[in-house]
Amino acid sequence: MMTKTSMMMKKYLLFHRIKQPLRILFKKKKWTTRNENISIIQEGKSDNSSTSGTTEKKYETPEPEASSKETSEPLAADEDGSPGNDIESTSNTLPQVDPENTTEQKKSVSFDFQKFLKQFKNKQCEPVHRYLKSFLIQFAQKNWSVDEQTKLVKDFQIFIFGKLISYPPFNQMTEDDEFDNCKEGLEKLIMSRIYNQVFAPAIPERKITPSHKEDLKKDKKFYENVRLFDWITLKHLDVPIKIDPESTFLKLASNELTKINDYKSPRDKIICLLNCCKVIFGLIRQQKKQHKLEENADSFVPILIYVILQAKPKYLPTNVSYIERFRSSEFLIGETSYYVI
Repeated sequence: MMTKTSMMMKKYLLFHRIKQPLRILFKKKKWTTRNENISIIQEGKSDNSSTSGTTEKKYETPEPEASSKETSEPLAADEDGSPGNDIESTSNTLPQVDPENTTEQKKSVSFDFQKFLKQFKNKQCEPVHRYLKSFLIQFAQKNWSVDEQTKLVKDFQIFIFGKLISYPPFNQMTEDDEFDNCKEGLEKLIMSRIYNQVFAPAIPERKITPSHKEDLKKDKKFYENVRLFDWITLKHLDVPIKIDPESTFLKLASNELTKINDYKSPRDKIICLLNCCKVIFGLIRQQKKQHKLEENADSFVPILIYVILQAKPKYLPTNVSYIERFRSSEFLIGETSYYVI
């Protein structure tokens, strides 16, 4: 029979098994979102493991064949697996932030996917439509490994952006925000079209590669650990707050976290994560005087772990890996400011 001490030691060791997959969220990486309602940078170390050892194979894009009878239709707004507009912010349901205490205000313009689609559908962009169609056909012809997919997609995004800005109306852009909107639109358009080939849980079983199977194994292990430790409370995490499992806070944070599987673009998935973080920081602000909480990682990380244990989100490790692989690096690194006020 196990002694009480040995049982507690076993629980302690098991609990630490769940922390490893979580570290991917908090490595020394600085995340920002180009959304005026959400501005957060998370501390942590950048993980370049998804691109290390990348294959030397490179996608060669053939010149598009001119055709007066057939052109490839760009993705319609309701075909990309996400809302036509940006994900709605939960700011109306969160504790209000005093703007006078804000250390840095982001003034970036929100991403407008509908505007991009309207521009992209311009008939003068038909050569670019054919480039995109050619890429999608060739990309689907082989079961690429994770590293191959990452390199092919990044190479094609660079190539297609260079082509796109040479055609009207994109060749008339002059502002940085316009170029950013174009890059964001291309990323969302491309990733929505190939999502079922690159996101392991969505790939048909017959097309799963060994590297994608590794993603699924990590998801399974993570989910098992989450279920093992759903008995953990904030007291176990040294957080002096009691949260009712039916509380509005927990529902809000959990809903934002589980929404991540409803969207296909890396940007939309990031916003789901950041909205969850925003809810948590809202709670910390609400409780900091009563419980002497500090708005820092020491307060934030334990509450996030608790939210994850309660929400039990599926495919969280794969979602984070997907973001790291396919989100443009220039949108993952931004101003060095914190969401914490």
